[in-house]
Amino acid sequence: MLSALLAQFAPYLVGALALIGGIAAAYLKGRSRGSTDAKAKLAQADAKAVKTARKVEDDVRKSSDPDVDRRLSQWMRDKR
Repeated sequence: MLSALLAQFAPYLVGALALIGGIAAAYLKGRSRGSTDAKAKLAQADAKAVKTARKVEDDVRKSSDPDVDRRLSQWMRDKR
């Protein structure tokens, strides 16, 4: 009786398992793509931060000592 019932619903069971497998595969692929996109976005932000830091360092290096002191005093809590 159970084997007859299983034989009757086997195609539906196989179809349902295939559907669940397809949904799981699509979900995992989307997650992987999202992770890759997030890593690329972070790398781009890091590159921008490095470029900005290099620009600031070059600007400070080219400035005179009194100019650097004046600019730093804007960021100091204790005014000199």
